[in-house]
Parts: sequence; structure tokens; C-alpha cells
Amino acid sequence: MPDASILETLRELAALSVADDDVHETAEGVVALACETLDCQFAGLTVFRAGGSFETLAPTHDVVTQADQLQYEFGEGPCIEAAWEDDTFLSNDLASDPRWAVWGPKAATLGFGSLLAARLSIGGKTLGALNLYSSATREYSADDRATAVIFATHAAATIMSVRERQNLKDAVEGRTVIGQAQGMLMERFDLDADRAFSVLRRFSQTENVKLRQVAELVIANGNLPEADR
Repeated sequence: MPDASILETLRELAALSVADDDVHETAEGVVALACETLDCQFAGLTVFRAGGSFETLAPTHDVVTQADQLQYEFGEGPCIEAAWEDDTFLSNDLASDPRWAVWGPKAATLGFGSLLAARLSIGGKTLGALNLYSSATREYSADDRATAVIFATHAAATIMSVRERQNLKDAVEGRTVIGQAQGMLMERFDLDADRAFSVLRRFSQTENVKLRQVAELVIANGNLPEADR
């Protein structure tokens, strides 16, 4: 891909990093741009979840999720290997690739001929992998690989930036909701702020419900459910 095209792609990725505070919407924009830039029919992101498991984010089609899910179940495949290892994986013919003897033929039956998976990582932090599926078998060039690596690095920066901003926004909103619930309990039961917070926290721990959800219950019902019991 010409240098001018690469620069334009990077500008578009940078624009996505400030266009929205929602990770899912940003990921959809990243994947759509990947399909345009890297000439693939199907794409999605494999991202780490808490505990080290995987999930597929922003798949272009349901069949991408199916193919990825098979990798997670079998514990083999280019997407999860690209996420775990600092490398890019290419397969010109998934049906006959000996590296993934179980998953490859299964992916082929779903309609995939080849794949390129690049690690989503920047600054020592890894998000997962960018997965680019093609419906036909094809030969990937050195330029294809290099472009995918550049794209994936900048895509990781874009998604991580939005994720951090979303987390900060959620934290601020959560503190606001908890503060409102504290105020309601203080007024209703003549508690000080520390005691009202202790009540919320105790309910959260006892019922195994997140503190923000407990606060939302108080705001919605005017009381803790246990008070009704």
C-alpha cells in the first residue's frame, strides 16, 4: 500500500480515538477501516477478558464469531496465538494448514479460505488480536504483513485510549450514583456519610452485587431491598 494511503489510514484511526467514548462503537469503526485498508471480506477483534479468557469484539458477520469461538474452545488458532505471542500469523489455506489441524478445517467449512492475524499491542500492553478473514485462499505478501502490523499497532492505541476514557467516565458516573444513594440513606435513616456508605458496601458484599448496582437500587426504590425484608 502506498505511503500516502498508510498516512491517511493512520489519520482515520487517530480520528476514531477522539470521536466517541464507547469502546464497542470505536471497535466497529476500527474493523470497518481494517476491511477497507487490508482487503478482507470478514474481520473482528479477539480481546482479553478478565481472567485471561477471550471474546470477539466488533465482528463484521456472525460467522466470524463462530470461527473465533471454535479457536477459544479448541485452544488453537492464529487469533489466540497472535494475542498471546508477539507475532503476526498468516495462513494462505486454512483447510490444509498443519499448524491448526483441528481448527483450520472447521474454519474452512464456515467459508474461510485464508486469514491474517496481527497482535493488538502498544507500549507493552496487549489488547488481543486483529483478525482478517478471506473467503478465498490467497497468498499474503510481505507488504500485507507489514501493513497489518502497522495498522494493528495504531488500532490498539485507538482502542486503549477510548477504553481508558470510558473507564474514567464510568468511574465518575459511578461515584455520582453512589453519592446520591448515600444521601438518600442519610436522609431517610438519619445516618452520617460514613455509616450510609458502610450500609451500601455491606449489602454489596452480602448479596454479591456491585456497589454501583446497589446504589442504583436505592435510587430506584428509595430503599435497600433488605430493608423491605
